[in-house]
Amino acid sequence: MERRPTEFRLEFLEFLNDPGIGVRHPRKDPLVLEDLFVFPDLMLSSANVRSPGSSGGGTINSRDLIHLENLSPVIFISGPGDSGKTTLLKSLMKHYAALGLYPLYIDGNRIGTFCADELEDIIRSTYEEQYTEESLDRVLTSEKDKKICLLDNFDGLRLERGPITALIDKFGFLLPTSSTPFLGEISSSEFGADYIPLNFELMEFSLDLRRELSQKWHNLGLDPGSGGNNMRAETKVESALNIIDEVLGRDLVPSYPLILLTILNIGESGKEEAPSESSYGHYFEHLITKPKKRVRAVKS
Repeated sequence: MERRPTEFRLEFLEFLNDPGIGVRHPRKDPLVLEDLFVFPDLMLSSANVRSPGSSGGGTINSRDLIHLENLSPVIFISGPGDSGKTTLLKSLMKHYAALGLYPLYIDGNRIGTFCADELEDIIRSTYEEQYTEESLDRVLTSEKDKKICLLDNFDGLRLERGPITALIDKFGFLLPTSSTPFLGEISSSEFGADYIPLNFELMEFSLDLRRELSQKWHNLGLDPGSGGNNMRAETKVESALNIIDEVLGRDLVPSYPLILLTILNIGESGKEEAPSESSYGHYFEHLITKPKKRVRAVKS
């Protein structure tokens, strides 16, 4: 019997597709996350120095998190605000669903303080918000190993027993994000009292990732079979990379997608100045005055 696809509710799917940034593209409006998303690199945090065989400093691409079989059942991802943690979880959410798994997105800032007795109701109500009625029963009754909790803004949760310990019994894998690495141990009979989860820090975009993002931006909406358009797009890619490198080289802004896309957006508007002649004040003005697109809140 053919397996029926698991479906998200329309409201939640709109949240997953929303890139969450207030940029406009001249050839496509509105933009969706997949148009511009590039998997960032992650660096193993020094918080893992107590883990057997781990000294910190190893680097992976976050695309490796799509297949969790050989990874830790608890993986923390830390990074400053607007570094791309939420967009990474949204992209992973869709990949896990496509693999036949049952991911659940929880925003710690939205839940805040709660009691352990409330956890079951919170999980169920969140499943009901995110999955269609046709898919819900299959999701709720599935085995634990197929359930993945993507816990955004973990540092916004407050639970006396500890939210990680409480969630271990409910999900096969936990992927929490926070502004700082998780430094504690997990007391659980399943892992042992001294279990320490993997801690990854979200890295700024390397030159290769900046190029990939710029290529996505400048090729968006073009006919793949048009050689002339593609050549012009590649010229724009190189020009944009030069401007980005000049900005980053002056330590004005970090190399995170929000900043990079803002620079690309300004370039499309024709307002960029020659790097050697500009104070880059208009980049800051654009970041401050251009409102971010509001992410539609999932109705409770």
